[in-house]
Amino acid sequence: MRDTPTEILIVEDNPDHAQLAKGYLESQNGVVSIASSHEQCRALLRKRSFDIILLDYDLPDEDGLAILRSLNEEALTQAPIVLVTGHGHEQIAVEAMKAGAFDYVVKSGDFPQILSDVIIRVIEKFRVAEEKRRFEEEIVTRNKELQVLNAVSVELNDSLVLCEILNRAVTGLVQHLSLDAAAIWLRNETGDFELVSGQGTLSERDGRGNPAYNPTLLMPNGSSNQPMLIDDVAAQPLGVAEQLLCGSLVVLPMLRNGQTQGYCLATSAQPSYFTERRMNLLGSVASQISAAVENARLYAQTETLKTNLEKVLNSSLDMIITLDENGLIQFYNERFKLFSGNNGAAVGRQFTQYISEQYRDTVAEQLRGLQEGVASAYEAEILNPAGEVSQCLISQSEIKDDNAILLVIKDTSDIVKLQNELAQAEKLSALGHMIAGAAHELNNPLAGIMGYAQLLQEEELPSNVRKDISVIQKEANRCQGIVQKLLAFARRQASEQELVSVNLLVETVLELHAHRFGGRGVDVALDLDSSHPFVLGDYGQLQQVIVQLLGNAHDAVRVEQGQLFRSVRVRTRLDSGSVRLEVCDNGPGIPKAVLQKVLDPFFTTKEVGQGMGLGLSMCFGIIESHRGRLTVNSEQGKGTTVVVELPVAESEPAQVDVASVADPH
Repeated sequence: MRDTPTEILIVEDNPDHAQLAKGYLESQNGVVSIASSHEQCRALLRKRSFDIILLDYDLPDEDGLAILRSLNEEALTQAPIVLVTGHGHEQIAVEAMKAGAFDYVVKSGDFPQILSDVIIRVIEKFRVAEEKRRFEEEIVTRNKELQVLNAVSVELNDSLVLCEILNRAVTGLVQHLSLDAAAIWLRNETGDFELVSGQGTLSERDGRGNPAYNPTLLMPNGSSNQPMLIDDVAAQPLGVAEQLLCGSLVVLPMLRNGQTQGYCLATSAQPSYFTERRMNLLGSVASQISAAVENARLYAQTETLKTNLEKVLNSSLDMIITLDENGLIQFYNERFKLFSGNNGAAVGRQFTQYISEQYRDTVAEQLRGLQEGVASAYEAEILNPAGEVSQCLISQSEIKDDNAILLVIKDTSDIVKLQNELAQAEKLSALGHMIAGAAHELNNPLAGIMGYAQLLQEEELPSNVRKDISVIQKEANRCQGIVQKLLAFARRQASEQELVSVNLLVETVLELHAHRFGGRGVDVALDLDSSHPFVLGDYGQLQQVIVQLLGNAHDAVRVEQGQLFRSVRVRTRLDSGSVRLEVCDNGPGIPKAVLQKVLDPFFTTKEVGQGMGLGLSMCFGIIESHRGRLTVNSEQGKGTTVVVELPVAESEPAQVDVASVADPH
């Protein structure tokens, strides 16, 4: 057997067999004890431990299998038990192994000499089995520790909000480590430590509202960066034991970059609960909590910066967009969201989708140029979801170290519109001065021609001569009419201001010119504001504007030969302190190139002799003199809408006769 003595217990009721086996085993360096009954066996096992037990199958008080089961159930020994039997039945061997025997041996002719080899084999087998068991237990323990670390890690990483992280960390400590209480203290802005989360007794406060367990008071002087363990609270001085009210307590500093940013406290009702293994596990958990706290603080700072930046960007009156290197939209501010009508749908789209087709190649070329590091600003047209075009100024620059592009888009539609109106007004003013001078110069010779032609008509002349003079007089009259129109265009005399009902003015114009605008396959529809808005203006001039606009709309729908339904719609509305008059037609519309010139004097698309091109220019001048605005909106193939906006009268007329207001002349 082994070099060291082997402690052997023989449970045998036959004294001869027992002594025979004892004598042989002691000669083989064994230390043998004998029990003749179950009770004696139990008594010996309570007093000492053995390396191996040889249990006889046939005992007087009960059989060996029953004793075997009893010993295993009561866990009186950790030693391997070998069942010794005088029967070589396989059934007995099977039952013995099921009952917990480590091996069995038959009392054969070489008994007890066979016991030496059996004991050596069983002890070695038992040693291997024990090592395997301890190894498996170690694996199970390590697996449980990893499960705890993983569970805590999942709970910590499930949120980036500090208070949620701390509460989950404390709950995870108590749950996964079977603690009675846990708490976390963190350093605040003033540098002091304060309780931020706790469960159980570690969350309690005293009568003055202070935490009952302050780690800074528990930690020994000069050891704030080292763990502190009170293994047996009951063994502490009376005051400390009464204060802590637990079996054992541990305080673990949470370190970050060598600095203590907080403490993790844990207690158990059991003394000596925090073994070295549990201390190491707690230390790992405390490190995880420390890292999660740091991440949560960084996240909070980042969110604050992000929120402030978004507020700044969303407060901008300009549209701000960032693009990736492929021209796809990454971010846009509220201004672009309002313009584009997209609620998050623009992200990932090509920016050029929002540029009018005319400017897409230009914008794409500018974006390619930016890849060479050249920032630029250029004009373009941007589209809204309705397909409406707005003039804009795009400033683009590269976002350093991010392979991204920053676009700042200023909507210049109103500025361009105002510039065009100012240019138009200046053009009309300059042209008016020139026309006035030319018209006055033409009036004098025309007056002479017309006077002499009239005198000649009174003379006795041949019929062919009289006919020629009539032609001269007719053409001179026509020239005088042209000159009068030129003078009317050039004049800026003060008009007579009176209250005018726009609705009744429209109805009066249609009634007076029914022969011109009615019938002929054109439907004229009215949609007039029920509030009967009033403006202050020159009745005759405003009437002239409406006649001109209705005439243009009527001519436009008559041009569209193949159109079955031709309509002109007149609409009035009271809109934010202005009276809005719209004259719409479903004619062929105006090409974009032509639309930019329709307000220019003498510009016309009609055939020679059918118009001078002064109608819209005169309307523009009249409306401008009334402190209003005239705009023309049209798209080829979709008709034209002319919009007139005039300031509403500051107060409605008191007891005004509607009929007299509509047509005071």
